[in-house]
Amino acid sequence: PTERVLSRQNTLPHMNGDVIDMGPSSGDTEEMYTQLVKDLEHQIELCKNNAQTFQKLGDLSSAKHYAQQFQNQGKDLANLKGIYKQKKGIPPYRYEGCRFPILKCCPDLSDREAEIVVVRCLNIPLPQGWKPEDLKVYATWEFTIQDKVQKGQTKSYKGGINPDIFEQFKVDIGDRSARSFIRAIKRGAGASPNQRRRQ
Repeated sequence: PTERVLSRQNTLPHMNGDVIDMGPSSGDTEEMYTQLVKDLEHQIELCKNNAQTFQKLGDLSSAKHYAQQFQNQGKDLANLKGIYKQKKGIPPYRYEGCRFPILKCCPDLSDREAEIVVVRCLNIPLPQGWKPEDLKVYATWEFTIQDKVQKGQTKSYKGGINPDIFEQFKVDIGDRSARSFIRAIKRGAGASPNQRRRQ
């Protein structure tokens, strides 16, 4: 079978980039398969997000490139799972790391919006006699800007003291050029972590 090329970086080869051959990977077959599936799923998600981002930015050439990569990586993942399910091991492959510039933006946000991302909860204290699987938790957030208070909360998550959440919320920040907004941003940037929490 044809040798496949994967990327361990957060980006995929695109346009002009420096390619670094990281050599073939080796180890236990099951571990290699698990890692390959994880890497391919990461690349598929990356290609999907990049294709959507460039589409919204009007860069159709880059959007088409990542859409094609999305399809190719999806086929690779399906083939990998099919071969492994037939107990034929895994096909030959090698890793490459690629570095190249990529634009990071939030095309879904207007000039009057910002985005809050609740990533995870860490080390939630357990009540006496409770087990991690007994917990059902959610996170709340509060955002105050220009005397306007905005609040929200995540869905409930069960089964551990370190739940991954990764929920996104849009908030209205008003006029970016307003003096009150500029003062709030400067005050937050110069505050200690405890002060930022209180604000």
